[in-house]
Amino acid sequence: LDLWRAAAQKFHDPENGINIVIGPVTAYSASAELLQGAAAIRREFNLCGHIHLLETRAQAMMAKQFLPSGSAVKHLHDAGFLQIPGTTCGHCVWLSEEEQDMMAAAGGTAPR
Repeated sequence: LDLWRAAAQKFHDPENGINIVIGPVTAYSASAELLQGAAAIRREFNLCGHIHLLETRAQAMMAKQFLPSGSAVKHLHDAGFLQIPGTTCGHCVWLSEEEQDMMAAAGGTAPR
């Protein structure tokens, strides 16, 4: 979190084409505290965010088994990361219909 904050303070300069994006690697490998801290930094500096989300069936199963909510999308939402404008989620192959609806309602996007 300190590194992200320092990078945003030092380098984020959208007017000159430099945009810092906060990108925890995956939802199931990021703690709620890390995601909450990342969301706070994003709000503070108006940063976009990116995360890899449920690319494989194994990741979907791990999210169900190990995350308190049982859902990687809910994990991102509960931490406040998903619903910040400018959130993209890579892959999104194994989202349930409920997770797709939650992501759409939060404004998160997934590239095709």
